[in-house]
Amino acid sequence: MRTLIAALLAVLALTAEAQTFRVSGTVVDSETGRPLNRTRVALGAEPAGEWSVVTTADGRFSFDVPQGKYTLAAAHRDWGDVYGEPVPGSDSGAAVIAGPDCDTTQLLFRFRAPVAVHGKIVDESGEPVPSATVEMFHQTVVGGRKRLIPLGRAQSNDFGDYSFSWLPAGTYYLAATGEPWYFSDLFNADNELRSAGTPPVPYAAVYFPGTADPSGGAPVVFRPGTEFRADFILRPAAGANLLPKCAGTAQCGGGGGSFTLHTIGPGRAETLIRPCESGCEYLIPAVPPGRYVLRYKGPEGAARTVIDVHGGDIPIEIVPKPVPTLAGKVTFRNPANRPRRALYVNFADEDLGQPVAVAVNPDGSFSWPAITATHVRLYLSGSDGFFIARMSVEGALVKNGVIDVVDGASVRVDLLASSETGRLHGFVKGDEKPAPAVLVVLAPTGGGFDPYRYFAVQAGSDGSFDFPNVPAGDYVLFAVNNPEFEYADPNAVLPYLANGKGVRIQPHGSLTENIGLAVATRN
Repeated sequence: MRTLIAALLAVLALTAEAQTFRVSGTVVDSETGRPLNRTRVALGAEPAGEWSVVTTADGRFSFDVPQGKYTLAAAHRDWGDVYGEPVPGSDSGAAVIAGPDCDTTQLLFRFRAPVAVHGKIVDESGEPVPSATVEMFHQTVVGGRKRLIPLGRAQSNDFGDYSFSWLPAGTYYLAATGEPWYFSDLFNADNELRSAGTPPVPYAAVYFPGTADPSGGAPVVFRPGTEFRADFILRPAAGANLLPKCAGTAQCGGGGGSFTLHTIGPGRAETLIRPCESGCEYLIPAVPPGRYVLRYKGPEGAARTVIDVHGGDIPIEIVPKPVPTLAGKVTFRNPANRPRRALYVNFADEDLGQPVAVAVNPDGSFSWPAITATHVRLYLSGSDGFFIARMSVEGALVKNGVIDVVDGASVRVDLLASSETGRLHGFVKGDEKPAPAVLVVLAPTGGGFDPYRYFAVQAGSDGSFDFPNVPAGDYVLFAVNNPEFEYADPNAVLPYLANGKGVRIQPHGSLTENIGLAVATRN
């Protein structure tokens, strides 16, 4: 009898292992709805592997795969896209759930073609400006809040033409900078320029569609497949000579230091406009009007100085200080419950949203030896789900969880970590059907300033969602069909709280909730 039961179980196991499920659908152009022929479609999962096919003339693709959770991607004419990806280029899409009671045979993959931008840069007389620089700033949601991220640069050729290609669709700001043709000779005559006391007239930076004020630049929304022309006219402006001097010396670094000059552009992003590895110890000539950040790095240390330029000679006293550092230690609320896998402290630049992660050592210590950001927020990451329950800081001011780092600072941080988290999962449905690829948001009931206490995931192809490691507490759960929703902005979340579902996450507990799409309330 036991032998018979064992044999039956073995047959059932083999049958389950051999069972496959159909994943199929159509790839279409997101703007025209036209089916895309000869598009490479890949379906992958760990550890199951990856399968790929090429679409037929009607854009169809099909896979037969074991039960599981998959990612779906497509490539057409060397440009890739991810199924359910909220923002083009973010490489995070909606999971495809294959298995019993999951209909994955009618997937619609809306492929978003890349964007191309080109134009011409001329001076006030209409003459081409060669070697001018155009910079792109991409407005995107990072960590639940909108940020402006410098995406890339292009230089104009001898005819003043520039171009960008293979850009993800989205919202952009554009800026152009350049120098008159005669500047290369003037920069080799620093002493003459300084003795003259009158700087040559440079070109002012221009923000599309044609303003010198960074706050006056207009956003441009590029739909998928857009070919956009953006021309710039660079106009002369009364420049200034910056005259740096290290405190107590005539020359910074004895000739061994270096300067970089940055504009403060859209969204407070710093844009490098002039590196000065040498020849700038006494003079940085012909700087156009505007607000700048002058950075110095040399044997004595480093310095960051904000300068408002309006014209004339501007003496600048540089006070080099040691590069700011941050170090600390992580202790655990429950010493007997420590991470089994790697734990990281993340240093997030509050202005740009870009994090740097460092591993926590076995004794709980961590360090960041050279800080470049001036406003830093910390959070923990790792597969074991630990979070910061309490933080104490020495050597820097802290406001709303943001550490204000100044030149020469030696910051000490002590973090108390907790694993008192729970799990929340469920399904989003609309009209009794699964709502795939919508954004599911979990916001703290009382609001708050910490963006890392707001959570969001994309629902899978079956409308499923899963928050595996949520700090214990009271939250509001809701779903929106807006991939660029600023889920970590309390003001953006507020209109949805009234129609959301209140949930309480218990330490080490598990909760299942099913919801529909939320509607914002009007004040």
